[in-house]
Amino acid sequence: HGELLTKNLPNEIYVDPRDREELKKLLARQDIAKNYEIRFKRKDGQTIIAECNVHFIKNEKNEPVALEGVLRDITQRKRTEAELGKYRNHLEALVEERTAILEKEIAQHKLTEKKLKKAKESAESANLAKSRFLSAMSHELRTPLNGIIGFAQLMERDPAVTPDQREKLEIINLIGEN
Repeated sequence: HGELLTKNLPNEIYVDPRDREELKKLLARQDIAKNYEIRFKRKDGQTIIAECNVHFIKNEKNEPVALEGVLRDITQRKRTEAELGKYRNHLEALVEERTAILEKEIAQHKLTEKKLKKAKESAESANLAKSRFLSAMSHELRTPLNGIIGFAQLMERDPAVTPDQREKLEIINLIGEN
């Protein structure tokens, strides 16, 4: 098998002689190479990447007598794939960077949300304490005031109260009603 490959593809067209040996091994194992990528040198010295589809032609005794196949230059496709790979890697890096920024912003928003919730709870607690205090103070003030207002109303009924005293008692009753 190796002699046919040696005859049909001269050694100097391979960029790396190991590529030739790998192709030989593949053909020795399975008599065919499909979509096998290999690097060749063109006559002008440029390197190309080729996709090989080669197989042995065998005689009636099932012995390989020729190598037949197609080589297709896929250099431009490989360059394009490499370029696309670079762009993909760049985009993935950008996505990772933006994701990290967004995760940081989300964490900051959650922290702010916790602070706002705590501040709201604190304000509600302070408001409740204020309401309780005002209620208690109102009760503490109203109790003695009710006594004063009641006593002022009783004094207004007393015939011995002078007009000046009556006027002051009316003021106490008016203020007490408001």
